[in-house]
Amino acid sequence: FALLCHETTDDVHVVFISHRWLRPWRTAAECEDNGHTWAGEPHPDDEASTKFEFLTYGIETLAEKRGWPIGNIAVWLDYACIDQDDGERRIAGIRSLVGYMFRCDLVMIPISVKPDFHTVHRMPQEYGERAWTRLEALGCYVKGLLDDRKPELHFSAPGQHVHQLDYVLLPFTMPSTGALAVEADRQHIMRHENVLLDHVYGSAALGSEAARGPALVAAAGLGKMDKVMELLG
Repeated sequence: FALLCHETTDDVHVVFISHRWLRPWRTAAECEDNGHTWAGEPHPDDEASTKFEFLTYGIETLAEKRGWPIGNIAVWLDYACIDQDDGERRIAGIRSLVGYMFRCDLVMIPISVKPDFHTVHRMPQEYGERAWTRLEALGCYVKGLLDDRKPELHFSAPGQHVHQLDYVLLPFTMPSTGALAVEADRQHIMRHENVLLDHVYGSAALGSEAARGPALVAAAGLGKMDKVMELLG
């Protein structure tokens, strides 16, 4: 995949990668205690690059189904597209996350264990427990509402398992209540969450069948009773 340093054109299809790092530990001792080789710093893949293998397989599989030329695919990946070293640029990237998502055509979740259930909040390896991955899944769900179609949220797992996922909007799966490595990020999570939920409420108020039920559940769980009453009319 080529690194894009310019504006994409309309014929470019963007795949957003939503994932958990396979070697997230910050010390050699932690990494080795979990059965992995220390790379000198946290690393998104394992020693054998297995995530890269089933991730590229998933992208190629969905591209073939859609008739997308591989050369017309761009990949959005957190550590490559949001500056990890410059604090000011990192914050700017974080604040732009939802904008990045809305430019993407689908979300791909590479997962090293085949899920037993095809719903986001029941994904293995803490995917459904982390604040950032919850936010990315919620963003994909809302984009689906605005596009009036099922969210383009997919996983790719070893053994050539590539499937579309369902998203269920529930109070206890809100991004702002998820786990974070950097607690200071929660304020940014909450800002994005509020923007996305406003879109959900708007879709429900306009009569979107996909939004109305989940929006009521989420609104009640978040204490937004005024929103609930508005939706009930």
